[in-house]
Amino acid sequence: MKKLLLSIITITAYSLGANAQVNIPDAKLKAYLLADTTINTNKDANISTAEASAFTGTINVSDSSIADMTGIEAFTKLTVLNAANNTFTAINLSSNTKLATLNLGGCPITSIDVSGMDNLASLTLSGTQLTSLTLGTKTKLTELKAANITTLTALNMKGVTPLTPAIPLLNQPAAGSLAGADFDVTGATSLTCIDVDEPNTAGLIWANSKDASTSYSSDCSVAAITAIAVSSADGKTTVDIGSTLQMNATTTPSGLTAYTWQVIDGSGSATISTTGLLTGVTAGDVTVVAASNDNALGVNGTFAVTVLDPSGIEEYVNAIPVNVYPNPATDELRIDVKAQIESLTVVDIAGNIVKAINGSVTTLSIDDLREGMYFIKVETQEGISLTNFVKQ
Repeated sequence: MKKLLLSIITITAYSLGANAQVNIPDAKLKAYLLADTTINTNKDANISTAEASAFTGTINVSDSSIADMTGIEAFTKLTVLNAANNTFTAINLSSNTKLATLNLGGCPITSIDVSGMDNLASLTLSGTQLTSLTLGTKTKLTELKAANITTLTALNMKGVTPLTPAIPLLNQPAAGSLAGADFDVTGATSLTCIDVDEPNTAGLIWANSKDASTSYSSDCSVAAITAIAVSSADGKTTVDIGSTLQMNATTTPSGLTAYTWQVIDGSGSATISTTGLLTGVTAGDVTVVAASNDNALGVNGTFAVTVLDPSGIEEYVNAIPVNVYPNPATDELRIDVKAQIESLTVVDIAGNIVKAINGSVTTLSIDDLREGMYFIKVETQEGISLTNFVKQ
């Protein structure tokens, strides 16, 4: 008799658990779920936990004046949720780890937890009232729309990689997931810094995904550099081949160290250490750059140095002044030099050649270049000259 009673209790408990009702206090949300027979499979007046947990499809309740999303957490296998432009101020999605597409745009939510959504590919949060957002590792994320969140002050995108295009000539495949065109956090007027794994890559691939006043950093808790002035020991502008010259960088705010030393070879060449010690290699002009790590397109300081050959045999450099204007420029530069130009080379601050022209040239189209500082090397019959310009 005792065994029979125990069996009856066990069966009853299991039956009650399987048929337990999901608490859905919002009438409009409940009406939508009841009307969908792929969710409400027994077509009764309630959604059971079994029905909710078995559903793997799409719930689209956008523009439905829903004030409470309680109950959505029971749909643990839900893959697509569009609840945009509703009035609810909070939503619990910690159990909805199978979501691949989530749209909460236009809802006055102040927080959201997406950390457990490893399959998330598309996330729309534009126009919400979020104050902070941490994405976590999202290797499948191909779209993030978070524009016009004026309350957003912190965005952590570590674990999300920019999509870099394939370069067939170098046998380099595409890498990452999130393209610049599919990432938008513009209009976040309170956001000054975005935490990322690789600030330089983010600054290049996601350059137009944010406002100009927002930077990328590997640690936003550290103050961002807003200006860098480069100088040399004792104000020297020359260094002999094989000799060294200590370069110094003064940052604004002062005392920051999140910058990297670089040398852009011109008619001469040199190397520079991580501490700014410049070593002359071949005679001619070089440009020393201290580039902020906070933003690949952002703050940098430059300093021109001439490498001298102590034997007295040097290439004649910068004998002919070169004037480029307007500077800064947006789409076209005019080049004024009082000698016949034989070739012209444009180099970015990373030392990459971005344009090379043989023959005489008086205007240069730059509308295809990214914003930032560039250097121009002009070769004429009378020597080599160097100058720089800023693309806006």
